[in-house]
Amino acid sequence: MFDDIFDLLWDEKDDIFKLIDKKHRTRDLVLYMLDRTQQIFTWENLPDTIPQHNLEYLLQVCGNACITEVSEIPDGRGDAGLYAFFGGLGGMLNAYYEPTIYTVANPYLEFNKELTIGVDCVRARNDKYSQGLIPMFCKYGAMMNENEISLNMLSINYRIDNLISADDDRTYESAKQYLNDIVCGKFGAISSTEFFDGIKNDKVGGNGKQIKDLIEYEQYLKASWYNEIGLNSNYNMKRERMVAAEAELTDDALIPLVDNMYEWRLKACEDIKELYGDKYNLDGLTVKLNQIWDLDNMYIDIPKTEEKETPEDDEVDISNGISDNTDNSGDNDISENEINETEENDNEFSECSEESTDSANVEININIDNVETLETETTEEKENDDDDVFEENPEND
Repeated sequence: MFDDIFDLLWDEKDDIFKLIDKKHRTRDLVLYMLDRTQQIFTWENLPDTIPQHNLEYLLQVCGNACITEVSEIPDGRGDAGLYAFFGGLGGMLNAYYEPTIYTVANPYLEFNKELTIGVDCVRARNDKYSQGLIPMFCKYGAMMNENEISLNMLSINYRIDNLISADDDRTYESAKQYLNDIVCGKFGAISSTEFFDGIKNDKVGGNGKQIKDLIEYEQYLKASWYNEIGLNSNYNMKRERMVAAEAELTDDALIPLVDNMYEWRLKACEDIKELYGDKYNLDGLTVKLNQIWDLDNMYIDIPKTEEKETPEDDEVDISNGISDNTDNSGDNDISENEINETEENDNEFSECSEESTDSANVEININIDNVETLETETTEEKENDDDDVFEENPEND
């Protein structure tokens, strides 16, 4: 089974993956994304005749679905009850230019009717304008496929350094075979000198910057696609670290479409209960957002641990907890003798400190007395010198 599917994706002639099959590749990308969007909503208490994945497929792919009651079922083809169908919208437009008739044709259940919306059926919408997700998904799928082809071609160009041009058919075929061998990862062989005479080589080689740009473009497309369906994928091109504000910059852009889809699904639940609630047990019919799409519960606040206040050094009582543990045996127990020895050492240290302080004060006093004595002697010597000068000059009288 796997080999059969794999052979469909592999080109046996050129021995390469069918990446250039744009239609097939784009379809694959769209279906893979629809697998992800199937997890956005969770329906509760749906009737057994309406599986959730079928209902979501109709809404997301077709844009709307018809919910109606089928009372007559062919034998062996299911049970009577509520079913979800897709059909055509028509009839006379109402006051707001919206269709009023839903035409359904289901061969398996042999159910073919024109139903009046709001009377015979409920029109459930994926979004306000019943666009569905396919138009948007095809756009991103096609752009990503084109970028993948460009990236693949650029990576193949890294295998060659020269661009070959030929002037005749024989040289052209030889050059083509040579390049095919390179693409397939084989060694190319040249059998004659005519090949060299008939070709021209142009230096090409791969460009590292182009590959980096294509990779960034790929990440941008993926992030934009995820953001459209409400998944936070950052595509900031900064090559440095980002602050929290930059990382959460796209949160507001994630909300509108998913909220619109959620609102119309809730409305469909209310309309179904209003129209068929009397006949079927639909009290618990509702729809919820999965946690990864619920922005209100996406970020969980981690409570901070309360920090205990530690007392300051001068407020710590060393004796606390020591006397109470004197009866316990162990290597870490402190005896009363050790405590007394510690207190005696502290007293000796304080006495030494007081003696050293007194001696220092005495030295300071002695120095002060010496300074005063020197100042007195200097003053007396200066007065004697002035008297001598006065006696030597009696003319100054």
